Amino acid sequence: MPRQDTPGPARPGAPPTAVCVGESMAVLLPDRPGPLEAVENFRMSVGGAESNVAGTLAALGVPTAWISRVGDDGFGRRLLAEVSARGVDVSGVTVDPHRPTGLYLKEVGGATGHRHDLGPGHSRLHYHRRGSAAAALSPARAPDGLWAFTLHGEGIPARPVALLSRAMAVVPAADPGDLAPLLPPCVTWYDRAQRRFLDPCALLCERDAAFLAARLALLCRLNEQPSLRSPLYDPAAGLCGVLRPFLEDLAHARDAWRASLSRGDAQALDDLRTRILAAHTLADTAAGIREETLHPGEADPAANPLLRVVLGPVPPAAEGGDCVLSSLEGTAFACRSAYCLTEPARSRGEADALARLKRELSLLEQHDAAWRGRAAATLRELAAADRPGLWPRLPDLLRDWADELDRQPQAAGCTLDISYPLDGRPAALCALLRDALGMEDVSLVQQPFSDALLLLDGPPPFADETLNTACRVTLGARACYAVPPLSPGLCAWLMDAADADDSCAPRLDLSGLRFLPAADGRSVEAQLRVRRRVHSGGEAAESAVTLRRTYTLGDVLQTGAAIVLPAGEAPCVTVWPNVRLSPGLWKRYFLH
Repeated sequence: MPRQDTPGPARPGAPPTAVCVGESMAVLLPDRPGPLEAVENFRMSVGGAESNVAGTLAALGVPTAWISRVGDDGFGRRLLAEVSARGVDVSGVTVDPHRPTGLYLKEVGGATGHRHDLGPGHSRLHYHRRGSAAAALSPARAPDGLWAFTLHGEGIPARPVALLSRAMAVVPAADPGDLAPLLPPCVTWYDRAQRRFLDPCALLCERDAAFLAARLALLCRLNEQPSLRSPLYDPAAGLCGVLRPFLEDLAHARDAWRASLSRGDAQALDDLRTRILAAHTLADTAAGIREETLHPGEADPAANPLLRVVLGPVPPAAEGGDCVLSSLEGTAFACRSAYCLTEPARSRGEADALARLKRELSLLEQHDAAWRGRAAATLRELAAADRPGLWPRLPDLLRDWADELDRQPQAAGCTLDISYPLDGRPAALCALLRDALGMEDVSLVQQPFSDALLLLDGPPPFADETLNTACRVTLGARACYAVPPLSPGLCAWLMDAADADDSCAPRLDLSGLRFLPAADGRSVEAQLRVRRRVHSGGEAAESAVTLRRTYTLGDVLQTGAAIVLPAGEAPCVTVWPNVRLSPGLWKRYFLH
């Protein structure tokens, strides 16, 4: 959170905005380096993280209180006097008549030659705090309105992160230690190397930023509006001076992205086009894109048990501020509101989601004329909409993109080239293969190839010489013959199509069967082609789909492997009858 830039001490008598809780002690400092047994005189001071933070806050103009316990002794009176002199409210400190004030001594190494000397540059603290007055701080102080926010983990002691009270907002814990084991990976604004929190504004995802902004706005209202009768009310509204810059930073988190758009950055413009087309043409379709409307006010303090306890009755949330997140299989990739058509969602995995969407949209743009028409109409509607705060160039861009879609050539058939394995479940590809080949089964789209590729080392195994030529693979000095790696599902689908009395049934095109070894000899790319006649607008055409998969040469039969076997040792399996093998090899055709 941005720190308040307020010079000068806090106003005397002002209600505390910050409260620090914890033990401070008297400190004895030696007048010379060396082991303690050789020191003749000590200088007394006071120390403690909590009282030091309180004094610093008070010096910055933040009304601050310190809650603790001290003994009814000289050390305790010295502590109270020094902390109070720094402008800190010590009215919450209890004087214990039975327990002493904590004490620690500092030992400083020197070059005395004494065998117990720590040595130059070294020091050690000796604490005498067992049974001290501050050790008796108890949960009975809860009625004072103080709550500690802690993180817990399995096998890890609870770590204090912040303190809350009815008279303050949030005060960080003095020394929470290393929080990395307790924080999930989504907390990207914690520097795990430096063990400290960073400015979160540029690192929060849109969902968290929206909820945080709503909570900060609420705290501002409680701080500056007397009609709400909040314990946070302050005539000077000092808390708002801290929170409003934070709100402004959240609002400007996308400034760098907007600047890149204004410069005409090609990558930013391409990402913008992808977000708009995906969010406005693929929502609630088989592509797996879903919309979620964020209502930060509804999920605000009343649903937050910590704030509900601290703030008591909470006023209704302010109107407005809702936005819509578009997500691909749970990963948000776009955000739109009443003011902005589409902006980044700043979520984990957003770049990968955009890459997948670009592949989906590329297929639709090339091969789906109906989608192109709907998308062009949608872009023109968006360009005509009156949206305040819209980037001035955007309407013209939307119309240009619509014109590009309209100019795509209209083809009756479909020609596709697909590489496997696929990344995720491409809904656009499933729809295209359904239209182009009549392939209804999604599992066939996802896995048309067998898991492994078998290469037979020996004489040509097929009766059809064309098939032998297509399946020949040269590996170094030897020639092998690949067994077409069709998955069982694709084989069954093609067999059913071959049995059907339909001139438009899909067929395996043997002329498109190829096996290409890599230049380094470590892998083989298999290519299959399936054709089907289609009728569109009274015209006959043909769809052709080429499927590719690369197999890695190896000695172990596993997924993605290409294995070389002597032809006589090929496993015995059932043969797809449309492939005729030479006599003697009929039952040695490896399929899957």
